[in-house]
Amino acid sequence: MKNIFYCSNAQSDIFPHNTRSKFNNYVDINHLNYLPTGNIEAAIKAIIFDNKRDHSLLKDQLLAIRSNICEYAIRNGEYDKIISLINASKSKTHVVHVDFKNPTFFTTKKELLSQAQFEIIDFKTNSAPNFSVGAPTYIQVVIRKITHKMKKPFNIFLDSSCPKSKEHYPNNTNTEFTIELPERMDFRRNWQVALKSLFIPSKFINLDGCYVRYYYYNWYNFDIWANAELKILPKHHSTIESFLEQFNIVLQIYKIKIHGKIVDGKVVLEFYEDWKEWHFSNTLFLSPHLAHVLGFQKYDGSGNEYKVKFNKTATQVAPHKPDLFLYHPRNLIVCCDIVDDTIFGGEHVKLLRLVTNNIDTKADILSFDFLQNEFVELGVKEFKSIKIRIADVSGKNVRCNSDIPTSLQIMFVNV
Repeated sequence: MKNIFYCSNAQSDIFPHNTRSKFNNYVDINHLNYLPTGNIEAAIKAIIFDNKRDHSLLKDQLLAIRSNICEYAIRNGEYDKIISLINASKSKTHVVHVDFKNPTFFTTKKELLSQAQFEIIDFKTNSAPNFSVGAPTYIQVVIRKITHKMKKPFNIFLDSSCPKSKEHYPNNTNTEFTIELPERMDFRRNWQVALKSLFIPSKFINLDGCYVRYYYYNWYNFDIWANAELKILPKHHSTIESFLEQFNIVLQIYKIKIHGKIVDGKVVLEFYEDWKEWHFSNTLFLSPHLAHVLGFQKYDGSGNEYKVKFNKTATQVAPHKPDLFLYHPRNLIVCCDIVDDTIFGGEHVKLLRLVTNNIDTKADILSFDFLQNEFVELGVKEFKSIKIRIADVSGKNVRCNSDIPTSLQIMFVNV
């Protein structure tokens, strides 16, 4: 394979309006004789860019590389010349080097490579990223001779926030959505499909089944709420301090004079007002999940509540460290309605790919760029829409407390 490196600050005399996010480069076509002869294909192998941005707008941002060196590809309900997607994390404020270990190849021509245009855009808004002044952008393109194929591979880019699809499918969410394509896809031969990349919001709702019950004769709401399940609404929390804040608010709402805090890495529950020793019950019951999160007991699947008793003491310290991520989905099942069935856990599932999900409390967007293509058979011969569903291993849809859309790239290959 051969390489061409394009640079945003090169040839400023020819292209005075080049910027770090949108630039042209010219190469004399005679200087490309070192490239393979005949039909060729290319891919973005790497991009180096300065991620300095206006800090008032600093956020995780899904960027896309658009270029004239590739053919049009389907992007939701329209066509675009998108090549690759990049997660520009807010935590990376200096020069970022993205190396695509399994790049997507597309057919091209020397004439296009000699007059290349590149544009980096916000994939959601189509606008330029809010780059401040910084180092130039470099894009490495690799070129090789096309291997014989019955049909050219092609890619489809999908985004759960597609406004046109939202008109047809108003119940679309960022973990279950249907995209209306710009044309009906018709396949007459055997094709396979692979998930090339996946970008999903990280703010998973992972705190279902949390509630308290309280029993104490001197409680203001004893006659109304004694032994009732007082639920803590499921939300996303990235720190135990954040969860404790919501936990304390629930206790305050029901006038339970108990407060939770962190002391030396463990949760301490204390009765903070008018406590007195009482020979009978003054007990806060924690649901099994809540008891595990706070560190009072390890979840064993038995469904047993944990009793925190305050009749003999005003303070109780959890014996274990808190664990906020008991139900955080460690694996994600990416399902797609156009692929063949796969047996997963004894059930028929239209599985596109099983993805291992690492916990990252700092990121807003989780990125998955796969080292190898895992192909599954295309299960239908024609379709006008594609439905994506992201579930955990139980089969339930994962839920995200975020307005960040899910974006992915699917590659189609003829076999």
